[in-house]
Amino acid sequence: MRCVVLDLFITFAVIFCYSVAHQLKEHVILDYGTALMGHHSLWQVGVSYLDHCGEQGLARLEVLLCAIPLSSEMKALKIIDIAKKRKLHSVGKFIYPPYKLLFVIRTKFFVSVNIK
Repeated sequence: MRCVVLDLFITFAVIFCYSVAHQLKEHVILDYGTALMGHHSLWQVGVSYLDHCGEQGLARLEVLLCAIPLSSEMKALKIIDIAKKRKLHSVGKFIYPPYKLLFVIRTKFFVSVNIK
């Protein structure tokens, strides 16, 4: 009887430790991906890291893509393509006017465009 209880306890402990380790691993990847997104030349690598974090990574990616400074048309196009592949429609609302029309044309999203 004691061996059965001990075996159950050990099994539970292993499963619990695995679960905690998995959550910790995902948290570390999420934080590292976020840090990479803040770097001017490594932000695309950060996208790859956040892709591996499921819904949390996708939500954080959506917020971080909107915060990237658009220094060129090429960068805007990259952000648009990343958003399109992940169906992050709200990102288009944050791309400032010179790139809004481009976003609508390339992705065929229904985003209100106010060009003055």
